[in-house]
Amino acid sequence: MTKSLLHIGYVKSGSTFLQRWFQSHPQLLYVKKGIAGFAETHAISTWAVRSARTPAYYVTSDENLCAGWMMPLHWTGHYKQFEGYGLDVKQFQRRVCVILKDLFPTAHVLVVTRGYKSILRSSFSQYVKAGGTLDYQEYLRTFREAIVEGLDVDYLLELYAGAFGEENLTVLPYEVLRDDQDRFLELVEKRLGLEHFEFDPGRANPSFTPQELYWYPRISRWVEFAAQKFNGRYGAKAYRGYLNRVLNKERLRPALRLLELSNNGKLTDDDCPADLLQEFQGKAERLRSNPLFAPYATEYLWEDDSVSIHHKSS
Repeated sequence: MTKSLLHIGYVKSGSTFLQRWFQSHPQLLYVKKGIAGFAETHAISTWAVRSARTPAYYVTSDENLCAGWMMPLHWTGHYKQFEGYGLDVKQFQRRVCVILKDLFPTAHVLVVTRGYKSILRSSFSQYVKAGGTLDYQEYLRTFREAIVEGLDVDYLLELYAGAFGEENLTVLPYEVLRDDQDRFLELVEKRLGLEHFEFDPGRANPSFTPQELYWYPRISRWVEFAAQKFNGRYGAKAYRGYLNRVLNKERLRPALRLLELSNNGKLTDDDCPADLLQEFQGKAERLRSNPLFAPYATEYLWEDDSVSIHHKSS
């Protein structure tokens, strides 16, 4: 009997890589941004007529499901559209879980987590790719409530374990995927009872470099300021053109090299405020006893980080 597989995130934790794997694996049925492997109702009847294959799992995958995230109306100034969101993140997470339970009551749930410093930096990279104009410190201050509440790993895992059962919940560290891609996929296949499938998509959705993370929000801020000189929708259209044709086509690198001559700025882990990291301590205790996470204890703030955080803040 075919089962349902729900991959719900976390953000910037190998989701693009996994979605390519879901789409390629012969025992899975998945379509990007679809539900249970289908993009629309018509696709169900088309599959029934044209395919004799019976998948092991119908797959639904979206990293935004773990955050109950709202897509913005437009990207320019999009942080202004999320006022109050941080106060209700857990309510939105719970509602998403209830909906998924109603739709797929016997599903297997896959969650991929990521160490805190790394996920903050990589999430900022995605924000910058989307045209964000705040620098890293401003970004963390603006979204602080949503970040702290949304990255409460213990809360999310308790939610899905309670709804679907511990036996139907698989949690894996992104760090295994980062360090050993083949081993990561073997772990997923073993947990889901799938046959081994050779797969190498290359690097998916890489983050910006530390230098790019320093300079690109500043360049975007200058472009946004200039675009606002145009009237109404023309300014927004000009900014979208900059994102699609310049920023995300990596055409800013020549300008970046010139800027680095005057200021070799770059984003580092030390730019993450110590008091913010302290708020994450104790929010991933459910993973502490999992042997897969043992090599990454520092990244999940279980070991010496508490000492270094205290030292840095004193």
